[in-house]
Amino acid sequence: SRTQAKKLVVTLKLKGYPAGILAVTDSKRRTWFTVRIGDYPSREAAVQLAEEFTAREKMASAVRPYEKL
Repeated sequence: SRTQAKKLVVTLKLKGYPAGILAVTDSKRRTWFTVRIGDYPSREAAVQLAEEFTAREKMASAVRPYEKL
């Protein structure tokens, strides 16, 4: 939900992450509120930082190109 996404963004920003919300509507017209952290120069850099984030914060993460959301 938008509310859950907002709470997560606040939590992550307090920890120093450049977090933001991206709303995406799927083919069934459902809106998903995704929380994104950063913009990385390569997929490899994003994967490395996602793995570090998951280990440090004990939260699942996924690397997805913007156009594939």
